[in-house]
Parts: sequence; C-alpha cells; structure tokens
Amino acid sequence: MKKEKRSLPQKRVRRSAVHFLLILLLLFSMNTSLLRLENVQADSGLVLSEKNENADQMSQEDNGVTYMTFPPLIMNGNLPPSAFNKHAPANGSTGVSLTPVLSWNTSARATKYEYCYDTSNDGTCNNWISTGTNTYAGLYGLQAGRTYYWQVRSWNGTYGPTYANGSASAYWSFTTMVMAPGAFNKHAPANGSTGVSLSPVLSWNSSTNTTLGAEPADGIHSSPRAERRYCPEGWVEQT
Repeated sequence: MKKEKRSLPQKRVRRSAVHFLLILLLLFSMNTSLLRLENVQADSGLVLSEKNENADQMSQEDNGVTYMTFPPLIMNGNLPPSAFNKHAPANGSTGVSLTPVLSWNTSARATKYEYCYDTSNDGTCNNWISTGTNTYAGLYGLQAGRTYYWQVRSWNGTYGPTYANGSASAYWSFTTMVMAPGAFNKHAPANGSTGVSLSPVLSWNSSTNTTLGAEPADGIHSSPRAERRYCPEGWVEQT
C-alpha cells in the first residue's frame, strides 16, 4: 500500500512551526541577550524584545533594542489602576468646614483607595489611610484657619499605586473656616451703676473661639487681661 504524500503546504506549515519554536528556544538560551516584555497590554499580542549587551554595535535608530512581534500567545496579568482625579474640596478652597468630606473620581481596576493629608506643603505624606473601594473620606478634628494638603492613590491588589491628578506630588490644598467668637455678656460694673470708682475695672464673661488675650480660670475677663477694652479714643486691643 502506497503512503500518501503530504502536500507541500502542509510541509511548509510544519516547518514554520518548528522554526518558530526554535527561535523561542534560542531567545531564552542566549547568554548575550536579555529577553523582556515590552508594553504588553491585555488581549494584545506578545511582544518580545532582545537587548544585546553589545548595544554599541547596533544602529543608533534601534537604540540597542530589536523587537520581534508574535501573534497573541498570553493574556496579560493585572494592570495598575487607571488615571483619575480628585474632586472636592476644590484645590485652594477657603472657608472649608472643620469636618470636610474629601472625594475623588473612580479609577478603573482599583480594588482600594488610600488618602493622606497634613499641614506641610512639601509634596509628601506618610499617614496613608485606606477607604476600601469608597471614593470619599470624612475628616474630623481639624483646626480652624489652618491650611491642609491632601492626596489620593489607587491600587489594583499589589499593582500600583496610581496617584490622583497624574503625580505623587500633585497635592491639593484647602483652608478651614475661621470661627466667629461665641456669644458672651458683660459682667461689671452692672448696667446703670452709680458711684463707680474713677478707675473702674471692666469685666465680661468668656467667649469661645477668641484669639486675643488670656483666658482666666474663673471665666471672667477684666481689663488688664481682656481681649479689648473701651476708651474715649476707640477700641484698643490688649495683649
């Protein structure tokens, strides 16, 4: 019985496959080359690059790298989260609440977000706090009239991080509101008093959120220790 001869196209296919495998084996076994992946994206073809250690012998246009592209062979692994931006408070905001809510846009592929804030305008921060997959975080315990700097970053498992607004140092700032002094009352001399000394001491109860003068233990302010006192020339600050 005569054996059926294989057609020429079949031989070429097999020969091409063998050559393809030999090329791969050669690339992995070469001692003078470094095999690495270049810009592999999900669902894309495998791109292998061979960087010769004797790069000075290669042309300047190649920049020491020879690229070889093959059909899709692998699915790329996890990628870092996509770019995203902070949302609020807006950068440079003033009069912000002492309990603001920081918010930012969604970052694709993010499995968690972390935010950090402090009062130093140095483009760095160490106290990163995770919010899970939430794109917001509430702050508390802030001081009135202080400027804070904050940044957010996203992670895809252990891949990342991706920093908001495109840079690790792209911090936003906001300044908290200055609280108005609380209500208070005058204490002495009583309204309508007569026979008062020619050198009386005016006093009043304490007021919250004041910034001038000392705070007496008994809560009563007198003119030597008060924020302000009245005189014929007008209001005078007391220190």
